[in-house]
Amino acid sequence: MNESNKFNHENIYVTGAGAVSPFGTGVDSLWKAVKRNDTCIKDGLGNVSIKEIPSTYSNISSQINQSKAFSMLVKALDEAMTQAEWSCLTESDGIILTTTTGLIELWEQDLVKYLAQRKTVDSFFETFKYEPLGSLLEQLCLAINFQGRRTLVTTACAASTQAMGVAYNWLKAGKVKRCLVGGSEVLSSLTVDGFKSLNLISSSPSKPFDKDRCGINLSEGSAFICLENPSESMKPPLARLMGTGVSCDSYHMTSPHPEGKGCYNSIQMALRQAKLSPEEISFVHAHGTGSALNDLAEGSAIANAFRECKKSPIVCSTKSVHGHMLALSGVLESIISIKALEENLLLNTRNLEDIDSKINVNVICEKDGHCTNNINYILKTTLGFGGTNGAVIYGKI
Repeated sequence: MNESNKFNHENIYVTGAGAVSPFGTGVDSLWKAVKRNDTCIKDGLGNVSIKEIPSTYSNISSQINQSKAFSMLVKALDEAMTQAEWSCLTESDGIILTTTTGLIELWEQDLVKYLAQRKTVDSFFETFKYEPLGSLLEQLCLAINFQGRRTLVTTACAASTQAMGVAYNWLKAGKVKRCLVGGSEVLSSLTVDGFKSLNLISSSPSKPFDKDRCGINLSEGSAFICLENPSESMKPPLARLMGTGVSCDSYHMTSPHPEGKGCYNSIQMALRQAKLSPEEISFVHAHGTGSALNDLAEGSAIANAFRECKKSPIVCSTKSVHGHMLALSGVLESIISIKALEENLLLNTRNLEDIDSKINVNVICEKDGHCTNNINYILKTTLGFGGTNGAVIYGKI
């Protein structure tokens, strides 16, 4: 029997995953921290310590080689490709990169000096050329000599979840045979101070869905997922990418629609594309930032999406463990979702002690611990500034 006949040709498969987080390099360190309910948050932030600079790529500058964003990016990409057994990328492959910070570490300080002094500092024009978010994707493609289809998705915190939808459509349409989806985010003064100006950052680990939640925790890292159509050369997959949904509720620059209408629409799209009923979803990995408005809106969307179900799915957020990685959230938390799917593990929500009575979803408090159950499908939801929303459904092999 042909090896590829073991797999349903209607499905898109996840065959590799890679991550760098404040817990270290590798998916394993992240997943162990999630299972321990550990946290990387200190003073409201989760920092990555990169001790090893990757091997120098001769076709890019030393400045890029030594940047944290690029270093994390290539480490996560290498882990994902190694697990998927992709020796190299070809012109028939695709890369979809997501970020909100790009190579900000290279130009941020020079910009601040320039604005403060009202005159050009010596290195300003040299560093500021990396200001466009596409610079990170450009440098990655140069480094690995990639000539295939590529694009950048920068729809705020929903970016990498929405990117999964782009990849799904590319693969279904035959535009690519395999696709890498991921990105990189670094903590920067402009980002941190911007969120502080909105009174969104909590100095202590966040408390998603809790009545006493008081804000989010920003963090940094990188993550990639390998997706492919079934083929004879495909390694045994980790999960199936069943369906995706994207929407924009256009309600406010930073706040989601109070009833989570956009999030609800993206969930419905994902269910239709996956050809699943709400009753078949047993676990929802929510965006769950711990901010007052996000948790209410997302909770409302999830409650409405499953209101007809006899048994509501378990809902969790892991942001109080690894922090909020902005555009990277969807892919990083998709990796956690896939690990939970593999191990049939329903995750509790760290720091959740007393759920907000206005949030009508089935969340496991931290004191109740993680529990095992037969999980066949997981829904991952994400919300972002500007009313952007994304949803993706993964199925067990």
